[in-house]
Amino acid sequence: MAASFALTDSHCHLELIAEAGEDEPGSSLRQAAEAGVTRVINIGLGPDNQAVIARAGRHENVFATVGWHPHEKQPPKDHELVTLLELAGNPRVVAIGEVGLDYHWREGYHEVPPEVQGESFRLMLELARQADLPVVVHSRDAHRQTLEALEDFADLQVVMHAFSGDAVYARECVSRGIVLSVAGPVTYPSAGALREAVEAVPPDRLLVETDAPFLPPQPWRGKPNRPHMMVETAATVARIKGLSLDEFAAISTRNADRVYRFPG
Repeated sequence: MAASFALTDSHCHLELIAEAGEDEPGSSLRQAAEAGVTRVINIGLGPDNQAVIARAGRHENVFATVGWHPHEKQPPKDHELVTLLELAGNPRVVAIGEVGLDYHWREGYHEVPPEVQGESFRLMLELARQADLPVVVHSRDAHRQTLEALEDFADLQVVMHAFSGDAVYARECVSRGIVLSVAGPVTYPSAGALREAVEAVPPDRLLVETDAPFLPPQPWRGKPNRPHMMVETAATVARIKGLSLDEFAAISTRNADRVYRFPG
């Protein structure tokens, strides 16, 4: 039986899902559509941008972004920025991202200095302005620094991917016009502060995502995340907001339409 709602997974890494097998993205998309996740944004990390866009071109309900992840060891060079801007002009591209700051340090995670991340972030924000596209922002253990970096780019529509802040930070983001995208951790028993943050945000400022293959919702913790699992995340957000799943699906879909200006 088909789902009565239609959700948009606002942040998914189909190219990383493909590492589990070349048929995995296609089967994941089919399973997602059956579950009610009918549209997916395939997020670029930098080296995979062209593959991300190519995959979006092969699926009617998959769209792409052009990114430069904060784990990239160097900021994009001038010729790379030219290429990134050209890629951003593809009609399947709906945003610049993911870009941002990651100050979470642990051995083997990444070793990119903050000043390098900051320069990459600034250059990609300037690129988003040139391309007239919204920005998908990665911010981990760098909430204050991220907002400081965004101060000179108040004209850009920003989506805070896999939002991980508290209610105070959520209200600050909303006051700046930022949209918050909520991922699987909102379903974790220990995520009370995140649920309070979601409660503090108007429904028209919320998106939902998987960040697949990462951050699976509670029933699948320890397993690779897939787009169909996002229904659990959406249902949790709906409960927090006092809405039915159908009601929240309709609201979050309108939010995605507004933010990403999907072609057609």
